[in-house]
Amino acid sequence: MKFLDKFKRNSPEVAVMFADISDSTKLYEQKGDSEAEKEINTCISTLTAFVQRHSGKVVKTIGDEIMCRFADIDNALKTAIEIQAHIEKSTQEDPSHLQVRMGIHYGPVIEKKGDLFGDVINVASRIVTIAHAKQIIITSEVTKSISPELNIRMRQYDNVKVKGKEEEQLIYEVIWEDDDQITKIPTAAIINNSSNQLILEYMDNKQEIAASTNEFVIGRDDKSNLVIISDFASRTHAVIEYHRGNFILKDQSRNGTYVEDQDGKSFYLRREEMRLLGSGMISLGEPVDSNNSNLIHYQCL
Repeated sequence: MKFLDKFKRNSPEVAVMFADISDSTKLYEQKGDSEAEKEINTCISTLTAFVQRHSGKVVKTIGDEIMCRFADIDNALKTAIEIQAHIEKSTQEDPSHLQVRMGIHYGPVIEKKGDLFGDVINVASRIVTIAHAKQIIITSEVTKSISPELNIRMRQYDNVKVKGKEEEQLIYEVIWEDDDQITKIPTAAIINNSSNQLILEYMDNKQEIAASTNEFVIGRDDKSNLVIISDFASRTHAVIEYHRGNFILKDQSRNGTYVEDQDGKSFYLRREEMRLLGSGMISLGEPVDSNNSNLIHYQCL
């Protein structure tokens, strides 16, 4: 305990933000290495400019992701909001524009040789994997330190389990749209579209997953709960778990998992997870295509 108190006294409290370019793997597949790398580098340069504009610092770039630090928590939030607004405007002009997801945590860090270490970095890196494209996800520590003008943009989002933590972490979504749109968003607590049964249909195989199921495995292995006959599927490709009234799909594969929901929105997971809502289609290792015989149709009840 004395060591922890000493660490907190001697370590600066900063906001750590991860900004991750969504669907970069898909971009490489569609445009090739050279063109994809060029677009990703352009996007990272744009992100860096916004960070520096608000007195932040890009600590390092990790492939298609940047890790930043801010001494002022408000500056971190303003940066994230301006980035998403800028990207949204750019997307209206060019629908193929890259999308970004962001995660922010706040607390004491260890600074060594220009890099950051410690629990805050671990949590922030976990939070960004929960966010979808165009989302900003933050922790409760961030909400305790921001100004009132930014606090009105916070909406409770979920409770999540963070590796190394015994208790679940309360996270929030930042509503980055303009003020008129903020007033239209209900101030309800955590999103909870509860389901107690999930139906999966693959070819002639229909599986009903109950809330009491601990883990449902999907993959090419014969021991999987749902065996998928596809060269693109890993042996253990994905698992479905039930958590707080929702079925959670977790990708564990080499090629990733594609999901299309009932509204036609597409998601790509690579070592990530998402909540299954309503109905839709899941494809292992290749994009959702109506002509694909290996599609998994899902419905939450």
